[in-house]
Amino acid sequence: MSNHPEVPPVSPDRPFVDGAARSSDDLRAEVRQQDDPGLEDALATVEDTRAELGDTTAELARRLDVPARLRDQGALARDTVSDAVRTHAGLVAGVAAVLVTALVVRRVRAHGQP
Repeated sequence: MSNHPEVPPVSPDRPFVDGAARSSDDLRAEVRQQDDPGLEDALATVEDTRAELGDTTAELARRLDVPARLRDQGALARDTVSDAVRTHAGLVAGVAAVLVTALVVRRVRAHGQP
């Protein structure tokens, strides 16, 4: 118990608080919450908005980083081509053989050899 006599609250809708057992910050937080019961919801909304703003800022920074985007697209293109070559190795070899044959025929004809 406290050494202070119990003093009634200033307003009947406010409880009596003996501040000896709690810190001043705790008491202030309790008073703020009683003054505005929606404060916790408002603070949660502010935190959510901050998180969304951080995500938006990060996304905008990523979109504006052109060299990094080009590197990512180049890596994706290399992966796509190498997957296609692995999947259709016979077709790629056939196309390469046709191209080499066409180049040899063209060169032979250009130099006039039979």
